[in-house]
Order: sequence, then C-alpha cells, then structure tokens
Amino acid sequence: MVLSDTVSQPEVEPGIYELQKRERGKVNVFIFALNETEADTREGRMEKEIKAVRDLRKSVNPNTPLADINTLRLGQFTPGKVRPVKVIFNTEVDALSILRFKSKLDRTGKYLKYDQTKAQRAYLGKVIRELEERTANGEINIKIKYHNGTPKIVKFREAMANAGGGQKIPNNV
Repeated sequence: MVLSDTVSQPEVEPGIYELQKRERGKVNVFIFALNETEADTREGRMEKEIKAVRDLRKSVNPNTPLADINTLRLGQFTPGKVRPVKVIFNTEVDALSILRFKSKLDRTGKYLKYDQTKAQRAYLGKVIRELEERTANGEINIKIKYHNGTPKIVKFREAMANAGGGQKIPNNV
C-alpha cells in the first residue's frame, strides 16, 4: 500500500515534524532559578555557566560521570531577573541522568524540566486541567505520573493499598 493512498501529504508532515522536534529535544534540559553568572566576556559567562551546571549535576548525582555539555541562557538579560538555562547534552542518557534525581533540588529552589514541544505542553496542560477537575469533584489519591514520557493520571498505590485492605489497584485510571 502506498502512503499517499491512505493519508494526504499535508496531514503527514506535521506529525513527522513533531517527531523530529521531540527527538532533537531529548538531549535538552532546562534549569530554572540558577543564578546568573557574571563575567566580562560571553565566553567567560558560558564557561561559568557550564561550571555551575556541572556543580549542580554533581550535587544531584555524584556517581554520574560528567559529560560534555553546552549551555544557553534563554531570553534577554534584565537586572534582578534570573533567566532559565538550556543545557544541551550529547546524549539522551546524559540528560536523563540529571532528570532522574531532580527531586533532590527541591530544597534549593532550583528545578529542572525536560524540553517539550508545543504539542507536549498542550497535552500536559489538558492532563493538569483534568486532574484539577477530578480533585475538585472530590476524587482523592490521584496524581500525574509519566509513563514512557507521556503524562497520565494515576492513583497513589500505597495510599489505596492501605485503605483498600491490600487490594490491587490498577496503575492507569
């Protein structure tokens, strides 16, 4: 069967483009609330940014070898405002190695996010609205959990197991 017989070309292109953007974004992580670095030159700032990211990564997971990275501050500099940092790793594994331990940053005020396309952010927004609606309607013990990179609403297993007499609770709601 020929692809053009089932789906027209304009319908296929956005899907392919979306997949390509997701693939490129797998090596990127955004760090928020990482203090601006001061240096006289652009190169000096970049060097300090990379050192700050390496120090942060080492504090989160000291057992992970430090891979080569590039950094980029997003937005225009405004005094008193801290811009997010886009960290570009060489591989997806390197990016995931810091994201796995992001909860260790909770006490520092810094937080990490992986690179998402507009479609991914829109879907996450939809899931968040559904979660808010369900909790407003009185549903308890639910949260958003990622499964294979896709956000889903799930019940808390441990809370439900204790309340339900040890019954098995399905993961997806």
